[in-house]
Amino acid sequence: METLNQIIIEDSLFEYRGIRFSEVNQHIELNTFTFSNCTFKNCVLIGSMLNSVCFQNCKFVNCDLSNVKFINSSFLNVEFVSSKLSGCELVKTTLMEVNYYDSNLTYINFIESKIYNTAFKDSNLYQGFFE
Repeated sequence: METLNQIIIEDSLFEYRGIRFSEVNQHIELNTFTFSNCTFKNCVLIGSMLNSVCFQNCKFVNCDLSNVKFINSSFLNVEFVSSKLSGCELVKTTLMEVNYYDSNLTYINFIESKIYNTAFKDSNLYQGFFE
């Protein structure tokens, strides 16, 4: 499993393995990967597919992850601040110590996911589904 450690990913300033994390709507597919101690700022990954991706000690600030599908992924000690995750599907995903602050989580779907010590502060969970 590849790992990126202690990286700040902001706007279109970062490209890795042909994947650009940018303000431009970009659909990406990423499999079996770990982001550790990374900060994502103003990234747009609408409609992307992330399979077996692990986020450890990461922060998302003002990101648009609408309609992203996370499968068998994990979020460990992660913060989402002023981010949009509308329509996201988290399938068989583990969330531990995850905090959502002032984020849009409308229509988010936690399908067969495990959620531990997770807080939704000033965030919109309208029509969110917890299965």
